[in-house]
Amino acid sequence: MQGSLKLQLIEPETTGDVQENIRRMQNAVNEKAQFVLLPELWNCPYDNAEIRKAAGFGEACRQAMAEAARKNTVWLAGSIPWQDPADGRIYNMAFVFDADGAEVCRYAKTHLMEVHTPHSHYSEAEVFTPGDRFETFETPWGKMGILVCYDIRFPEPARILGDAGIRLLLLPAAFNEAVGRKHWHSLLCARAIENQIFVAGCNPDYAWGKYKAWGHSLVVSPDGVILQEGSGMVTLDLSETDRIRQRMPYRKIRRRDLYDRTGCTVSSTGTVRPDRRTG
Repeated sequence: MQGSLKLQLIEPETTGDVQENIRRMQNAVNEKAQFVLLPELWNCPYDNAEIRKAAGFGEACRQAMAEAARKNTVWLAGSIPWQDPADGRIYNMAFVFDADGAEVCRYAKTHLMEVHTPHSHYSEAEVFTPGDRFETFETPWGKMGILVCYDIRFPEPARILGDAGIRLLLLPAAFNEAVGRKHWHSLLCARAIENQIFVAGCNPDYAWGKYKAWGHSLVVSPDGVILQEGSGMVTLDLSETDRIRQRMPYRKIRRRDLYDRTGCTVSSTGTVRPDRRTG
């Protein structure tokens, strides 16, 4: 396992022009980084009509990410609307590429946001189909996992990935200003502390109609210390997870015999599938 990791977070000013968003993404990737994290839906505004439109550019955006990774010799991750050519369903798909531009992981967001207020209703299920599995992948710096935005509100996905051995959880996200101010820092810090892993969450910074992205991208250490806020680069020593776990051995002390847990198995490819049983 390699030593320190130089991680870059990018908060793009997203537009309604997919090609312009591709150009901005490619220009923002820093070749001095080793791993670059983009937000959720970096290629289109957070709007169902725009999401449907951008889904038609899914393969072009996937290839643009691969090209940016290869050209700058960096690992690259982020999510885009992805339409399955087999059945036409649209997924909020996170892709991860290595420094050669090869795809090493794809993960479809499993928890789709739904919100009700006295004056409005919004559901991501109106445009997206949820995924049905979690994913891990190996890197020169250790095993990592990826979730997307609303997934972070549920403790189980991060716990499953933590139990699968990840050192860093990547979170492309698009929290808006209202909930970002209330919940963003607390959620990322909680997932880092309870699983003793690094958590890196990347939010965009733009406005589209009534939607205002929160920005405030975060990198949190396994003991809950905020190491980076906003766009920029941070250097991480992922072996810190081992030292923190030795100092406070949560895993040894956990009372699994008392918990009603959903079991899971991890395949050799890194796919984590629920067993749909308790154990």
